[in-house]
Amino acid sequence: MKLTRRLALIFGLVALAMAIPALAAWKIDRSYVARCDRTIGRVITVEAVNFSRGKRALIEFEAGGKSVRFHEAVGSSIPSRSPGERIEVLYDRANPANAMVDSFWNHNLLIVIFGIIGGGFALASAILALLSAFK
Repeated sequence: MKLTRRLALIFGLVALAMAIPALAAWKIDRSYVARCDRTIGRVITVEAVNFSRGKRALIEFEAGGKSVRFHEAVGSSIPSRSPGERIEVLYDRANPANAMVDSFWNHNLLIVIFGIIGGGFALASAILALLSAFK
């Protein structure tokens, strides 16, 4: 087997391997959303958490007549939230402290990362397969 065919096969297998965690992340997210309720929360403050360099929003919302606070899962050195801002929140009905901001990136970050990496390997595999076919 020629080198380009071997590389095409290896890159194709890596592309398939990247699809597995992407699909797993999608399934876990769909399962979480299915057991959640939506509500509107309010940003209390934006602060560094656990000695991290980035800042994350502290968000408060009401669930079952009780006030619940949580830190946004993803932070950055340039905060994208400001105190008083109202944002949509998803929270687990059984455990309201298990909450997250309902946004595209919170749902799809891992899917996008693995998709881009896997897509790059799939494209490289296809190009190498075509090159080996025309040699």
